This record gives sequence, C-alpha cells and structure tokens, in this order.
Amino acid sequence: MLRVAVAAPGDLLRESIESCLKDSTEHVPQSVRSARELIKSVETKQVDAVILDDQFDTTTSLGNLVAALRKINPQLIIVVIGTYADGMLIYELFEVGLNGYLFRGDDLRPLIEASLQATSANKPYLSPTASTEYAIATQSRVVQLDSKSRRILRLLARGVKVKEIAIALDMEERQVRYHYEKLFPRFGVTTKDELLIEVGLQGYLREDKEYVS
Repeated sequence: MLRVAVAAPGDLLRESIESCLKDSTEHVPQSVRSARELIKSVETKQVDAVILDDQFDTTTSLGNLVAALRKINPQLIIVVIGTYADGMLIYELFEVGLNGYLFRGDDLRPLIEASLQATSANKPYLSPTASTEYAIATQSRVVQLDSKSRRILRLLARGVKVKEIAIALDMEERQVRYHYEKLFPRFGVTTKDELLIEVGLQGYLREDKEYVS
C-alpha cells in the first residue's frame, strides 16, 4: 500500500487529484496544505510518495523543493503536475530527483495512478505532451552542459557577480570561476563576455520559467 501525499493549492484541486486515487486498492491519498506540512510528513516517513502541483508553494523554486524532498528521503517517489510543457525544465527536475512529470494540459485522470505504478517500479513516467517535449530537449545540445554550469551562466548573463553567485549556489568563488572558465576552450573563446555571447547564441541562457531562482 502506497501512502501518497497530495500537495496542491486549494481544496478543489486536492480533492480532484484524490478522486483519481480513491478507488485504488494500492494507493492511500493524504492531503497536505503547506510546504512545512509536506516536509514534516516526509521527515516522519508518514508518506511514501508525493503528487506535487507546481503551484503548491510559489515562494520557492520547484527544483529546490524537489531537491529538498529527495535529500530528506532518497526513496521518496515524487511526481509533479506541471503548468509548463518545457523539456528543459523537466530535464532539470529529473536531475534533482524527480520521478515523474504530468503536464496539466494532458488528460490527467488516468495518468495519476499510472504514474505512481510506474515510478513504484523504478521507471520514470511522463505524460504524453511532457514526453514529447522531454525528447526534443534531450536531443538538443543544451543538455550537454550540467545544470550547475547552466545556472552559473544564466546568473552571469544577468550581471550577477561571482561572489553573489557563490552565495546563491552555496559554492566557493573559485568553484564558480572554475565552472565557467573550463568552458572557454570548449566554445572557442577567451573571455567571459565572448563566452556569454556564444552560449547565448546556442540557447544555453534560455530561462526555465518558475524553476530558475
């Protein structure tokens, strides 16, 4: 029996998600109404899985919340219901610990239980639209940079100083410099400005909506 925390904003949406699972003999849904309540449920091992709506907690990035839950319980199943069919966003969420992603524009009623069944068997799960966009993103050159390097480049492009980036990403300044300077020969440039121009032209600075801090 899988105990499932339903983390969604508003009673109506939570009840709608729970209704998809109420007839299941394999899943027991439990409502959570705040990020604090969700984290406590995971810390105390009251739940085995989370259905997490991406609008559940708008005070933090979705990626940070997924990473925090994964750190608390490495075995936790995390399935996101997302507003965006963005392949790069989905890719980066999987990098920080996501198990499944359901695009809100797809018909979710049959997919919620299916996603839990698949992820319980250690198989990643994507709704049809999410799967298409993820495939497009992973076939592009953008994913050839690790997520930390991409975040550093985006912040540099915004004019954020190295010291501030180090604080934001919990790194040392020398680590930040290493991450972007090692890209100089790869992109055939010799300065930070040339690097930012080149990676911008190749699409590496594209924002990932709610996920980017």
